[in-house]
Formats: sequence, structure tokens, C-alpha cells
Amino acid sequence: MSVTESLCWYALYTKPRQEERATQNLSAWGVEALFPRLAGGLSGIPLPFFPQYIFARLNISKMLRKVHFTRGISHVVNFGGIPAVVSDEIIETLRCRADKNMVIRNELTFTPGETVRIQQGSLQNFIGVFERELHGTERVRILLHNIAYTARVDVPKCAITKMCSTPGSIKLERQVHQSLEKGSSKGKISAFN
Repeated sequence: MSVTESLCWYALYTKPRQEERATQNLSAWGVEALFPRLAGGLSGIPLPFFPQYIFARLNISKMLRKVHFTRGISHVVNFGGIPAVVSDEIIETLRCRADKNMVIRNELTFTPGETVRIQQGSLQNFIGVFERELHGTERVRILLHNIAYTARVDVPKCAITKMCSTPGSIKLERQVHQSLEKGSSKGKISAFN
């Protein structure tokens, strides 16, 4: 099955200040659409996270004509005339950072026990469990759990991101907590000097 015959996510360019209207109109067609917004506008109204862009999951070969004529939509983002597919991972990242109304909070807040991924530095792509913020700094402490080693790691707060709870991440959290209860935490590493 080709990309044009399956459900994929696409970026849609809207007319100015028509993101919400376009999202509602796509939903009326039965198309799953996302309009990510950023909390904290001057009037308290969330602002578009990507001004004039929304995302829609659709079968492009069947829905392209309807999408083009949907009120609020300017066009489907494309490269060389071919609609550009947005990866499921990008959509999932947006969903993880947003609340149920797709509003993304600008603060970096983490809850103890939350699964996080290190995004930069020598420990890039390591997954751990958030433990606590280090007061007076922009650093946090997370627990990394390896097959043979559990360590506390101090990293810059901006270097980590939340991960959605999946069966694998929940299992990892349980294993780390069990290791801590048994007292097998063996060390502390300070990354990102």
C-alpha cells in the first residue's frame, strides 16, 4: 500500500487567522485534525503554536480535493508538488506536550517519576525517570537505568523532554523504582559540565 492510499498526517497551510475554523471544518468532514496552540497570549487566549499551520490525518488520494475546498484551508504543504507526510513521531511529541485541547504550556515542568529522554549531549537518547529539580540552577536530576547499573544524572533542564506513557516506559519506570527500593542505586554522574 502506498502513502497516497493510507492514512497519514499532513501539514496544511491555512488562511490568516483561520486555523480554528479550518480544524472545525475538517472535523465536520470526519478528518482527524490538530491545531496546536501555545498558552500565555496577552489576552489569555492561546496563540497558534505554528501560525497558519494545522495537521490532518487523512487518505490524501481520496480527500485532497475536499481539503483544498475546505473553508479556512489555503493548501496542503508539499515538496515538488507531492504532499509532505508528517511523521507520527512528530504528532505524538506535540500531543505529549499538549493538554486535551492541544494547548502547550510554555513552562518546562516535570513530575517525579515521569519518563524523560535526554535530547542532547553525551547522554543523548538515554531514557530515564525524572527525580527532582536542583534548586538554584537550571538543572534536574534523573535516574538512568541500565542493564547492570542505575545512576543519578544531573543535566540541564532544557536537555530533557517528556515521553508519553507507553507499556515500555511504564515497565522501565517500575524497574527503576524496584531497583531503588532494593538499594541498588550505585552512583551519580554529572553530565554537561
